[in-house]
Amino acid sequence: MKVVFAQRLWHEMLGSMTLSAILRRAGHEATAAISGSVGRLTRHILELQPDLVALYWCSDDHQFLDAVCRALKLAQPDLAIIAGGPHPTLVPSMIERTVLDAICIGE
Repeated sequence: MKVVFAQRLWHEMLGSMTLSAILRRAGHEATAAISGSVGRLTRHILELQPDLVALYWCSDDHQFLDAVCRALKLAQPDLAIIAGGPHPTLVPSMIERTVLDAICIGE
């Protein structure tokens, strides 16, 4: 399985780094896609041809990440997208208003 951890800021995300290491150790491919532009991030993710996109979702990134997810689903409707982090944990009902396939709560 090929997993892309997508983020807006060039910042070390400890959770994403840990999950990436676990995935690689289990024989999967994991990489990061980083851009502050919805269009560039979406294009980069699609170029990597992932099976799954994983997002660390903070409340201040909500509009940006929602736009990225909607653009990804428009381009590739069957692409699986999952989000974890503070926002899904505190507002799990967000799944009803986004195109996310799953959320992680309390990780």
